[in-house]
Order: sequence, then structure tokens, then C-alpha cells
Amino acid sequence: MVEFIFPSKRDGWVYGVRGTVTNASKWTETRVSASGGGGYVPPQVSSTVVQRGDFWVKTADGKEVHIEKSLPVSSGHEVVILWGNFDGNKSGNYLYWYSRPQSQQ
Repeated sequence: MVEFIFPSKRDGWVYGVRGTVTNASKWTETRVSASGGGGYVPPQVSSTVVQRGDFWVKTADGKEVHIEKSLPVSSGHEVVILWGNFDGNKSGNYLYWYSRPQSQQ
């Protein structure tokens, strides 16, 4: 993790990982809700579909890092991922990511 000062003069941090994707999963979640109804009025039903995903990255020193984000990666891809936020926040937004199939040598 690297700590620094944003142009707004607020303290912040950036963390990154580089390595090979060892396992990638993707799935969807459907959320259904209903409101109203009763008597002669039917309830209003709505649904929302959310795309989810996660993957594991194995670094050069053997450390495995779990990334809980649906990014277009596959097992075997080499990735670089950076995320950060202002101090006091334990999690941050993904600022940059790069993924490519692993070189065959």
C-alpha cells in the first residue's frame, strides 16, 4: 500500500496487485420485490438483475489475493489491478485494471 496526498490536500492510499488469475467466477443475482396490492388492486412486482463476479490472483511470491469484482478476466490471464481511497476508508474503488492472456513461452 502506498499513502499519498490527493490534489484536494486529503490523505489517501493506493494498493495494487499483479499476478496470474487462478480462478474466476461469474454469476447473476435476481432480486424480486412487490408493493401495494390488497382488495381489487394487484401488487406491483419488479425485479432487478445484478451481475456479480470474483477471482483469485496469484502473485510472483506465491501470495493469493481475492478480488471481489466482476471484471472481464479468465483463469491464466496476467492482471494488474490498482484501487484506493481517502484515509479512514478500509476499502476503495478500483482505479485501474489490465488483463491479458498469459504469454506462451
